Amino acid sequence: MPQYNGSEEGMLRFIKSQINYSAIYKIEKEQTVIISFLVDTLGNTSSHFVLKGIRGDLDKEALRVVRMIKFEVPAKQKGKPIQVQYFIPVKFLPR
Repeated sequence: MPQYNGSEEGMLRFIKSQINYSAIYKIEKEQTVIISFLVDTLGNTSSHFVLKGIRGDLDKEALRVVRMIKFEVPAKQKGKPIQVQYFIPVKFLPR
């Protein structure tokens, strides 16, 4: 699988730090949007889409943040870089 700055936990921290809550209407309880995208042989992402959405403002913000991700190491198969589909949860907390 592709590697983001050393760990998936690091990627989740990045996502959490980039969420702009001022662009989101009030959240009553924790919500999770699932985003799917491709990671190419250079670690770039493309073809982002909402796999499991909650509501328009949350879906839009999740897509905005995930589009900023760049993997340092692409996925490999038998030592050669390959393109893979990746899924990631974006959690929104009540504010």
